Amino acid sequence: MADAASDRAEGTAVISRRVFVEGLVATGMGLAAGSAPSLPALASPSATPRYFALIVADGFRPDYMTLAPMPNLRALMTSGMAYVRAWVGQLESMTPTGHATLSTGSMPNRDGVIGFEWIDPKTRQEARDGWPPGVLAGLLERDMHASGASSIPAAVKAANPSARVAALSSEKVYAADALGAAAADYVLFHHAAGPKGSLLVPTAVRHHTPPREFLTLPGLRGHLPLRRFSDWDSLSAILAVAVLESFRPDVLMVNLPGADIYGHKYGGPINPRVFREVVAGVDQNIGRIVTAYQRAGIFDQTLFVVTADHGMVPNDRIVSPDAVRAAVREAGGEYIFHTGGTAADIYIHNPWHSRGVAARMAHVPGVSGAYYRVRGQDGITYEPAPGLKIDPNLDDAFRYLLSTFAGPTSPHVTVPFRENTMYQPHPAAHGDHGGLNWGAQHIPLVISGPGVRHGVSHFPARLMDVAPTVLRLLGLPVPPQMDGIVLADALVTPSDAETARQVPLAPALTKYQDALIQQALDNISEDRARGYHPPPPLPLQP
Repeated sequence: MADAASDRAEGTAVISRRVFVEGLVATGMGLAAGSAPSLPALASPSATPRYFALIVADGFRPDYMTLAPMPNLRALMTSGMAYVRAWVGQLESMTPTGHATLSTGSMPNRDGVIGFEWIDPKTRQEARDGWPPGVLAGLLERDMHASGASSIPAAVKAANPSARVAALSSEKVYAADALGAAAADYVLFHHAAGPKGSLLVPTAVRHHTPPREFLTLPGLRGHLPLRRFSDWDSLSAILAVAVLESFRPDVLMVNLPGADIYGHKYGGPINPRVFREVVAGVDQNIGRIVTAYQRAGIFDQTLFVVTADHGMVPNDRIVSPDAVRAAVREAGGEYIFHTGGTAADIYIHNPWHSRGVAARMAHVPGVSGAYYRVRGQDGITYEPAPGLKIDPNLDDAFRYLLSTFAGPTSPHVTVPFRENTMYQPHPAAHGDHGGLNWGAQHIPLVISGPGVRHGVSHFPARLMDVAPTVLRLLGLPVPPQMDGIVLADALVTPSDAETARQVPLAPALTKYQDALIQQALDNISEDRARGYHPPPPLPLQP
C-alpha cells in the first residue's frame, strides 16, 4: 500500500504538476537530445520513399516520454521532424475516429466516423458501427466508403494496383479496420479463443484475409492472463514483423494498444509505476518494427510516422450520467443516449429542445461550456448556450473542434468538461478521453525517412495533416477530398504553394491550443487547491 501511495504522489508530481504546469507542449524537446541509437544513413535526404510504416501508440500522451528512456523513438526524432504541439485537432478524440482520420486525411464529418457510435439520421436509432460487432459486420467500412473519402491505402493502390497494404492491431479491430479504410489487403487482429477465451489467436476482418498458412505461423499467438504491461503491444509488433517478412507490404499500419488499455484501467498519467513499463514497451516495439525494416534491407527506402490517436486524462472529477439525464429532462428534452468520454455528447428525440438542454447543462458542475446543434444556410454548426460565460479564445477553440464533426449524425448538444473530468463514475483511478480538453487532444508526432527534414516544429499539426503529408512524400497526388494540409516544414523540398498553405494556419491553430492549455492549467491548479484527485488505483495486473 505504501508503494501504491508513493506512486500516486509521484504521478501527480512528475506528470500532472511538473510537466503539465511547466509547459505541456515542450515535453518532446528533450527527446531529441542525448545519446540515441544510430540508424543507417539515408541514401538521399530528398529521395522518394518506396515504403511507408505508420505506428500509432493508442492513447499515448507526450508527457509519458519522460517516464522511461525511449531510444528507438528518439532515434527517429533525431533523424526526422518532431511536432511538439501535435494534437488530435478534431472530435471525437476516440480510437475509431482518430485512426480513420490518420488514414483518410479527412475530418470526421467527411469520412463518416465521428466516434464509436452516433445517431442514424434516418432511423433516429443509435448506430454502434465503431464497436467490434459493427466492424466485423462491415458497417465501419460501409460508412467510410459511403462518405466518399479517400485514404492512404486507396491512393497507394490507385497508383499501383499490385501494391500491398496491411493494417493491424492486437486488441483493437476497430483501429485496424479504420486504418485499412476498406482498401487494405489485410486487416488483422487477435481474438480470444480456446478454454475460457484464454488463447489470443491472430485473425482477419472478412475480405481482408491473408493466406491461411500465415495465421498459423509460430509465435503469433498470446495467452491470457498477460504477464507484462507491454504484452499487448508486443503482440501487435510481432504480427507486424511477420507481415513485413511474409508480404513486404508497401504500406504497413500498426496500432499499439497498450497505453490506451492501461490508461483506462489505471488512470493514465497518475500511475507512473505502470506507465514506466508501458512506455518502455512502446519503445521496444517501435524498435522491433524498425529493426525488421533494417533486416529486410529497406530501411533507407521507408517513411516512418509515429503518433497517437488521442491522449488520456484521469478522473479527478465526474459529471455523472444521472446529472446529464436530469438536465435533459428538466429542459424538456427526451434523452436517447450520450457519449463523449471527457465531454457529454448528447442525443435527444426532440432536437428543438437542444438550446434549452445546452442552457441547463451549462450550469452542471464540472462542465466548461455547452453548445447546441443548429442547421443554417452554411450547414450544421454549433452555437453556445444562451448566456454562456466563457473566455472568447476558449469559445473559438471549442467551436473549431466542434466544426470537425458537425453534421447529420453529430450530437444535438455537446458539453466540454473541465480538465481531468469524465462522464462515467469509477470506484478506482481511471482514465478517459474523447472530448475537447488538452489532455485528450495533445499527442506525439514524428515523421522520419527519405525527403524529411531534421528538426523540431512547433506547428500545431493535426491528425488530418498526416495523410496528405505521407502521400506527398511518397510522390503521390493528394486527393482533393482530404481536409488536412501537407506539412511543408517536414519536407526537404516543399513547394511555395505548400508553404503558403501551412504558414497562415499557424496563428489560429496555435491560438486554439493556447486556450485549451490555459484552461488545463487553470483547472488543474483550482482542483488541486480544492482537494480533487482520483480514487486509489486498482491492484496492478496486466
